[in-house]
Amino acid sequence: MRYKVLLSVTCAAIGFNSIGCFADTGNMPVTATVLAVCKLNSTPTLAFGTLDPSSGANVTQSATVSFWCSQGTTYSISPDNGLHYDSTNASRRMKGPGASDFIPYSLSPASATGTGAGTSTALNLSFSGTVQGSNYVNATVGSYSDTVVITITP
Repeated sequence: MRYKVLLSVTCAAIGFNSIGCFADTGNMPVTATVLAVCKLNSTPTLAFGTLDPSSGANVTQSATVSFWCSQGTTYSISPDNGLHYDSTNASRRMKGPGASDFIPYSLSPASATGTGAGTSTALNLSFSGTVQGSNYVNATVGSYSDTVVITITP
């Protein structure tokens, strides 16, 4: 028994097979997968500001969304219809102080696509919104708002 243990230890220590030791090798694969990820850096407020019914002018403003996507990731980014969407007239609306107080507005682009360049390269997409003067000249006084969810999908 002592001889077998000594022989095994000797084979392991000197690494040759002349006394009955046999070495073997094998390949161990090493792998990883980088996920396609997109993250929003910022979603600023699209503020139309103060709407003056006496002017009745169209008001257009913009807001730039900043985001990033993994290197080489194809993405699609789009806004939803907002909380107060009018499906009858197919328009987004800001809700005012009363139950039936709404001001319609448009928002573009409807969507955008592209390819990500990694976490250190911010991508920007400007959304432009317009309130037609005719949509607020007879609006009830007060604050109006809506919330639009921006979704980015790798």
